[in-house]
Amino acid sequence: MKNINDHEIGKAALDKAFELLNTDREAVQAAHWAILPMAVRRVAVMCANMPKERADDSLKKFNVTERAQIRRSVARLHKQLEIVARAMVGGELADITKPDYHHEKNGIASLH
Repeated sequence: MKNINDHEIGKAALDKAFELLNTDREAVQAAHWAILPMAVRRVAVMCANMPKERADDSLKKFNVTERAQIRRSVARLHKQLEIVARAMVGGELADITKPDYHHEKNGIASLH
């Protein structure tokens, strides 16, 4: 049977490991945030009703409440985008063999 001293040493080692894990997790999350395209970061902060300039901020500048707000807003947007994606399935197939197909697509045909 282990004595209390061994238990305390084991608990201290686990606590230190969890502390390191949390530190590393924050660094990984910050790196993911930093490498995202600016447009994606702007969408994320703007859908949480924050100014688009907040997308320039490092992850550390967001407090826990702001992060939760962004997370909820992005989850809601994700669900709505899934509906948009499903709505975009199908439609009329364009006849790309027509000589003016590309002009019709960019509005030039309507100028004639």
